[in-house]
Amino acid sequence: MTPFGVSPGAAAGGGEGGQFIGANPFAQPAAVPGANPFVVQGAQSLAALFAAPPQQPAGTAIKDGVVTTSGSNTLFAIHADTVVTSFSEAFTSTTGSDTFTGGAGNTSFYFPQAKFGGTDSIDGGAGTNQVAFDGLNNVAIHISATIGATVGGDVDIRQGFDYSANGTHLQTLHINNINQFLTSDTTVASLAQGFITVADDSTGSNSAPAAHGTIYVTQVQTGGGAQSAEVYIVAGTTGADTFTIDSTHYPNLDVFMAFGHGGGDTFNINDTAANHDIWGSPTAIDTVDYTGNADANANGLKDYLGAGTGTGGNAHTSLANGGNWNDRLYDVDSITHSSAADTAYVQGGSWNILKMQGGNDHVYVESGASIVSLDGGNGTDSIILDSQQTVTSGVTLTLGGSVSGGITIGTLTGFESVTGTHLRDVISGTAADETFNASDGNDTINGGGGQDHITLSSNTNYQQVVAYTSLLDAGSSNYDTIDHTNPISTTVTFSGNAASALDDISSANGSLDWAVNGAADFSSTHEALFVDQAHNSLSASDLTGVSNALLNMLNTLGITAQQNDDGLIAVAAAGKTGIYAYTEDGGQANNISGSELKLIAIEDHAISTNNSEHASHITLS
Repeated sequence: MTPFGVSPGAAAGGGEGGQFIGANPFAQPAAVPGANPFVVQGAQSLAALFAAPPQQPAGTAIKDGVVTTSGSNTLFAIHADTVVTSFSEAFTSTTGSDTFTGGAGNTSFYFPQAKFGGTDSIDGGAGTNQVAFDGLNNVAIHISATIGATVGGDVDIRQGFDYSANGTHLQTLHINNINQFLTSDTTVASLAQGFITVADDSTGSNSAPAAHGTIYVTQVQTGGGAQSAEVYIVAGTTGADTFTIDSTHYPNLDVFMAFGHGGGDTFNINDTAANHDIWGSPTAIDTVDYTGNADANANGLKDYLGAGTGTGGNAHTSLANGGNWNDRLYDVDSITHSSAADTAYVQGGSWNILKMQGGNDHVYVESGASIVSLDGGNGTDSIILDSQQTVTSGVTLTLGGSVSGGITIGTLTGFESVTGTHLRDVISGTAADETFNASDGNDTINGGGGQDHITLSSNTNYQQVVAYTSLLDAGSSNYDTIDHTNPISTTVTFSGNAASALDDISSANGSLDWAVNGAADFSSTHEALFVDQAHNSLSASDLTGVSNALLNMLNTLGITAQQNDDGLIAVAAAGKTGIYAYTEDGGQANNISGSELKLIAIEDHAISTNNSEHASHITLS
């Protein structure tokens, strides 16, 4: 799976192999990849992809690669475009001081870490020329360059992935007429000889001189179109490393590329102006942490997480922040987002931990996604399921609990708003104030306690249920608002303790015994009272505060009740319906006081007695 239409190719030969990036950090945005043996041309630009509106996440931009096989190599391509690359010359460095000059053709200059040493000078000459590094381990490469049609400048290589630690100096390069840099964290066979490769996903033809392990090639990252750039390419150790990525550890940082090199690494990205390419490990749990990172306008991250493979994790993904910089993450399992208002599109794949931090965040989770832990953090955060309507089964979601079904989340915390899938969902809330959007499907929503806002589907083809299991959390500060109520296709049901408290007349037959527009005897005859809007002169505001006007109207009808008698009262007025729980406290029998009436919900529709609408809409279950 490829990140956002970015066009990686892969050649798999044996074992885990090295992770080889053909990323040209200096290419201008309009440049066409030339000497990269695996880049597939014609890929959609990152800028165009990140321009997708939040309500229309660019899920179609993440595409499965077409797999073609020849001999010991497997190539992954995206579009039916052809790449033909040939190096007519190839130079390999020594541990001494070397001078290399390319000719009229394409030239490859190969610098394995085992041969770092001395001060070398490189002039690529004509053609499309590359500098290749491999076998990288616990090392930092700093490229300070001037960008024109080609790249010129200086390369400083130090031992240790933290450049600011001033580790042992290993190599100096003076470069001119270079077009791209290729890097790998393990030795790549035949890199010294260069590649002759044709990759075309329509024919599947390819050739290469040898197996190359596992190779990932990405489209270019740039330093924001500047005419000079400070680029750092680093590789960690095989242990659990922590990378702190900012201008203190990597001065004047424009572009950063890192290989975790295994071990379960943490990448703390604290700068706000650079582009980052991060490679984790397919066999360990790696984390990228954006805590405290947001752009100058506090716009936060726009984060597109694509499907892939790995140990509890993800093979390819891509992130962006408001156009100021672009990040691409590979084999990263956990992401901690910034303290600003972030948006994450989880478009598949298996994830370990996704944490949103501060800000009012939005997380879109699509079909097939699996997350061990998803935390909304502080702020008012929203989770939107199946915005592309591709799941094949609905979900059971509990805020503060988990999600199962077409989307799987082991632990879901810190979210205050939920939008369900287009299929049948069962969604449950907590005691806090929360927002629920049912979308389509025959959904059931139980908001729990708190003052919840529930929006049902306006599509009357679906039977949707708002469920209550307790009457104890009702009240003037805890009532729910229910929008898009249609008595034909929606039902308000009472079950569990709520049903037991109400169903206490006759033989507890599982249905409410109603009084309609008249006296109600909650002691021996009725369990519920309905008053339609034709039989009262109340305003909509009279329904929300257990007003004196409401109490006077009910007591005028006539109420009979003994201490501890329970009842349900529904009143339609001014285009709305208020639903109340009534418990007689014995202070003044046969008279309802304000302390005895608790508001459960306000619906945005005035139900009526037509065809016993009140009885079919408000039920026991």
